[in-house]
Amino acid sequence: DLIRERLQPVLLALEDLNSELEELRDEEQEKYDNLSEGLQQSEMGQALEESAQKLDEAQSETQNAMDATQEAIDHLEELTTN
Repeated sequence: DLIRERLQPVLLALEDLNSELEELRDEEQEKYDNLSEGLQQSEMGQALEESAQKLDEAQSETQNAMDATQEAIDHLEELTTN
């Protein structure tokens, strides 16, 4: 089915994006965690924490997109096997 064939590379791209976002989030969180408590409260510390949170949100949304895309593929496969 043409739609399923077109969705497979989309799913792979989402998986790559999800992995990259997760890695970036972890790096930002590690930077924040390695700061002293005083620096965590500084403007730089707050910016690192917010960056990690935004990356976490983006990763979560990408995961949702992956799940929905996989559900669409699964649904199309069910339609073609029935």
